[in-house]
Amino acid sequence: MPLTPSALSAFVAQHQLPDTYLAFANAHFSPLLTWAQAAKSPQILGINGSQGSGKSTLAAWLVAALTDQGIPALALSMDDFYLGKAARTLLANRVHPLLGTRGVPGTHDVARAIEVLDALKECKTPIIPRFDKAIDDCVPASHLEPLHHPVKIIVLEGWCLGAQPQAEAALMHPINALERDEDQQGQWRSWVNRQLAQTYQAWFQRVDRWVMLRAPSFECVAQWRWQQEQKLWQKHKLAGMLQQTDHRGGSTTSGLMTREQVQRFVQYYERLTTHMLHEMPDRVEHLYQLDDRRNIIHEHHRSHGALR
Repeated sequence: MPLTPSALSAFVAQHQLPDTYLAFANAHFSPLLTWAQAAKSPQILGINGSQGSGKSTLAAWLVAALTDQGIPALALSMDDFYLGKAARTLLANRVHPLLGTRGVPGTHDVARAIEVLDALKECKTPIIPRFDKAIDDCVPASHLEPLHHPVKIIVLEGWCLGAQPQAEAALMHPINALERDEDQQGQWRSWVNRQLAQTYQAWFQRVDRWVMLRAPSFECVAQWRWQQEQKLWQKHKLAGMLQQTDHRGGSTTSGLMTREQVQRFVQYYERLTTHMLHEMPDRVEHLYQLDDRRNIIHEHHRSHGALR
């Protein structure tokens, strides 16, 4: 069922989308709504996709469409479970300097994520953490509120959601300049791989159904991520936040990046993104193959392990 006109207008405006997105979503994502509508108890839908692939927009559309139909739903991002600056600084000092940058497995509060998801599946109303990328830090607990009511569908999205660890042999050689120059001994990538193999699998096991927005290649990701960053700049400009101070007295734009910084930033994600592009499609119920403009050029939907 498409969104009502009022809900449609609000969704498009909030997410700075062309009107064509609604027709696009209705054409391709109705199997996800059908699954959600049939849920008898709280369910978690997991969306995997590289940076800039459209997973957060899809999550928001699903929540808007379900809410419009009277089905309480909530969108969560792995990003909101990032460790704060202080915790990442500690990791950078104790384990490896590259862990000061958010993103890879090992830079999330996995225990908190599991606690929140388990509470939601038990029809509770936990406090949902948030991460502010503009300041590269967690939103203070004093600024957070618990949910007002239980939800039926939890849409969880993340760039490495559902990822499997690599074989040790695959970690031996660097795959980009960041690894070659700043992880010469492979300590960082090996530590990240261990985190993925251990605590993260318990997190991912909470997901009931899987979606993948599959990029055509990693080469598209840097451009998509830069487009994403431009939206963040525009969002904060419209909100009048540029050159102001945050609750800690720091610049609100300290976490926003230039194009050159984005090019470096995506190298942190390259190894695992490339790995998932190859190994994950066979494990998901809903696979959407994208082209370099994020058009869906092919899709598969599985039921009980068989394509349908």
